[in-house]
Amino acid sequence: MRYLFLILICVVCTPLFAQKDQIWAGDTLFITSTNLKSVDAKMYFGIVADTSQHLTIEKVQKLPDNQYLSLQKNLQNLNSKYIHWAKIIIQNRTEGADVWSVQTWANFTEFYVQKPDSALRMRKGGTWRKKSEMENNFHHRSRISFHLKPQETLTVYVKIHQVDQFSISSRFNFSKDSQESSRLKQFLIERNLIQGIFQGMLWIMIVYNLLVFMSVRDRSYLYYAFYLAGAALYFSFRTGLISEYVIYEIPQVLPYIWLLSIVFTSLFYYLFTRAFFDTALNFPKLDRIIRIWIGCKIVITLFLFLSLLLFTNSKLQLDLGVILVPLEGIIGLYVLYILGKKAGKLATFFIIGNLSLLLSGLFYTITLNLSLNGLLVRDEDFFVLLLELGIVIEMVFFSLGLGQRMEINERDKRSAQEGLIVQLRENQLLQEKVNRELEEKVRERTFQLSEKNEEIVRQNEEIGLQKSLIEKKNHNITASITYAKRIQEAMLPKNEQIRQYLPDFFVFFRPRDIVSGDFYFVEKIDSTVVVAVADCTGHGVPGAFMSLIGNDLLNEIVSLGRTIEPDQILYQLHRRIRQALRQAQNEVRDGMDIAVCSINLVEAQIQFAGAKNPLVVVKNGNLEHYKGSLMPIGGFQKEEERIFAKQTINLEKGVETMLYLFTDGFQDQFGGENRQKFMLKNFKNLLLNMHTLPLEKQENTLLTTFENWKNKTDQIDDILVFGIRLLV
Repeated sequence: MRYLFLILICVVCTPLFAQKDQIWAGDTLFITSTNLKSVDAKMYFGIVADTSQHLTIEKVQKLPDNQYLSLQKNLQNLNSKYIHWAKIIIQNRTEGADVWSVQTWANFTEFYVQKPDSALRMRKGGTWRKKSEMENNFHHRSRISFHLKPQETLTVYVKIHQVDQFSISSRFNFSKDSQESSRLKQFLIERNLIQGIFQGMLWIMIVYNLLVFMSVRDRSYLYYAFYLAGAALYFSFRTGLISEYVIYEIPQVLPYIWLLSIVFTSLFYYLFTRAFFDTALNFPKLDRIIRIWIGCKIVITLFLFLSLLLFTNSKLQLDLGVILVPLEGIIGLYVLYILGKKAGKLATFFIIGNLSLLLSGLFYTITLNLSLNGLLVRDEDFFVLLLELGIVIEMVFFSLGLGQRMEINERDKRSAQEGLIVQLRENQLLQEKVNRELEEKVRERTFQLSEKNEEIVRQNEEIGLQKSLIEKKNHNITASITYAKRIQEAMLPKNEQIRQYLPDFFVFFRPRDIVSGDFYFVEKIDSTVVVAVADCTGHGVPGAFMSLIGNDLLNEIVSLGRTIEPDQILYQLHRRIRQALRQAQNEVRDGMDIAVCSINLVEAQIQFAGAKNPLVVVKNGNLEHYKGSLMPIGGFQKEEERIFAKQTINLEKGVETMLYLFTDGFQDQFGGENRQKFMLKNFKNLLLNMHTLPLEKQENTLLTTFENWKNKTDQIDDILVFGIRLLV
């Protein structure tokens, strides 16, 4: 056992003693065959650190060989803070002459070739060297070529300056220039073809998802488009397209592009995941983890940008990547596990696409780190291609998932609308039935009371029971109508969506009953924003029913049909209302009064058309009242075609303009000391007096004025006022 221990000590310590022999032996690289193509030249290089930063080529030429260290034995121990000088001696022992090259990789390099019978030759290169400073082929930034005659000996000196704090690359090659040029040409052809196809696929999907987002306003498509844009940027950097065709004169920004592309892709991937599965609502615990991780990545990114800016420390990105990539993989797998467990069939496409990218990305990251640390010699382009294949597979499955999600959303929307219509009809029938039953019971009990006073107690008890039943049914009806209110509110455009089109607006909306016959509609088609304010026949349940029909028809006409002319919108709405209610065959006369504006800030123009409802425009302290046509939407029609007049209003540049669209509820409200109507004249004076106020105060002014005027009088109709402030 004692001898075994001594042997083990010798085996362990032998490399330590061997490391002391680090002096370069001055070995010469002999070319002994004309068939030689390429040599890994590390074992033939000697290297010396310029700690003073003042060595010139003349001083380096005078250094004795014993001051050089063996490059192969000391590559991992070299301090990247210093400038290094490398030296190699090459001798051609064949009878043939050929063009050869010495190549390495660093941020900045200077090659010096010394032949016995010629002057010293110098050429600059490097991954951070500007294209204008290099004489040789742009793709071989760190290479020098030379003609080597039979039996000729030359010495090559290489000045290496590594700025980004990576260790000096292990790639020191010696090869025939003709062979290298041929391989380079073939590589560029294959790379440009593959990247052309790959980048084309990515940008087609980016444009497609942006168009879908502008149509449906679903943030999932926007985040997915940005995620693909980050991937396109990363692979443009990784394959050299950006450095060769975009920033060839400012290559020092490459580390920033690398960091930006990685962070951009990762952040929008998680934002896409949150929006696609609505994790804030459906998976709150998972959503909290994702938000924390996004916050951590933002902090880490700011730290890395600062380290690049102050210390040019690109290696820190890679070192942190060794820690973050496994953590990212764990979080990604946990997200997939939770979604696969709880999100149902919709998560299948998402999981398959993620796993394909996760596996290819994990394999690529491991091999990249091994290569950069000199532990693996590999064809990096093959693994980049493997990573791109993972992106393509993920893109296919994500697209399938988005398509399925859109189909599910449309199906749920149709189902909800149909359910609401059925519920409203059932509620109306139930209310009519209850009213009939109540009338019959009251008549019956009154007759019995007139004949038999002794039955009063029993009859009162029965009436009490009926009252309880009616109250219960009315409660159920009220609950159903209250639920219908939630659906109607979901139908109306959200303030966040309107603010994307019209940054400065307010909506004063007060239904008379739980649900309303008034509604508003906002949609953007290209550079035109269409705004409509409508007052349907009746209020309460009948009015709400008509508002659903009106909103759906406006979606078909504007959102799907992309009609933006106000008079055409009203014309099509009138025809479709009459068709939907079959008013040509029955006595149904329901319809709506409506005002429609098409606002184009690019052309500084407003187009207006109204069916009985007007538009009020206030600018420069002046109020202009644009009346709508006298005929409503829907109802009885004796004319052959119902035509609605269109009016055009030009906006003045630099002048604030207030638009007011409203229904007749405010002006028709009874109140005041004499219980009379508020009247349109007083309403317009109110708008003129308050039009310069901030929109929030304008809305409060309307509310205060209405409550003071109405006082204890009942509200007689639904009220809707839509105000917009424009500035071009």
